[in-house]
Amino acid sequence: TALSWRGKYQLAEEQFLKVLEQQPDNLEASIGSGYNFAWNERLDRAEEQFRKAIDLAPNNVGAQTRALSLH
Repeated sequence: TALSWRGKYQLAEEQFLKVLEQQPDNLEASIGSGYNFAWNERLDRAEEQFRKAIDLAPNNVGAQTRALSLH
């Protein structure tokens, strides 16, 4: 997410997707990817990642809150 904070969304996306290819159930990468997409105004992809995070950890309030805030 440090790359996202510096506005390097494409590079951050590549890194998140690389992690998710190798570890599709990585909750932190799903949430980080969701934030990266949201900050880059790619809300459809952000919602997809936050919903995946909710599927992985249904009690994760942060993922639930962020997914709902996109609507």
